[in-house]
Amino acid sequence: PTLHALRGQYPDTTFQAREGRFADLAQDLAEGRMDAAISYDIGFEGNFLRRKIADIAPVAFLSVDHPLADKSFLTLKELIPYPIILFNEDLSEGFMRTLFERVNLSPVIEQRVTTLEMMRSFAAHGAGIGISYSRPAGDTSYDGKALATIPIATPEATASINLVWSSLRRQDPEFENILETLT
Repeated sequence: PTLHALRGQYPDTTFQAREGRFADLAQDLAEGRMDAAISYDIGFEGNFLRRKIADIAPVAFLSVDHPLADKSFLTLKELIPYPIILFNEDLSEGFMRTLFERVNLSPVIEQRVTTLEMMRSFAAHGAGIGISYSRPAGDTSYDGKALATIPIATPEATASINLVWSSLRRQDPEFENILETLT
């Protein structure tokens, strides 16, 4: 939807979307290879400006027969007795560890994954509870196993999705208008 809106409003400008790890996005912004990123506010220390787009809460992925699977929401504290699945990316895992530390909890990390679908598959098969800020539609993993997706209601777990750009980038009215379109 974002690319569609930009292309509709600025038909003479080329927009290219890409994805990447937090550290790579920050480096590409800092070195001028990207103009702006829509991202969680992870890894953007230093010369970056940002505008908040939204606040979101994480979700937990669990097997349908997990003892917590019938709850309508969970807290981080309720997850502590169970093994946890996190993303195997330094900044993402650090963000999650810091989140647990802020609420004085120490999770047992059972698995580390590089994709959301691997996390959902592990969770569906009972290998732990996955925690993510991404919530795809549907409650079936790629391998066809049902899973439960439950919101985490711990207020401290809320994270911001921001529009981020380098403060060193030359500002111009067209770029400012594009930023307004994105927020």
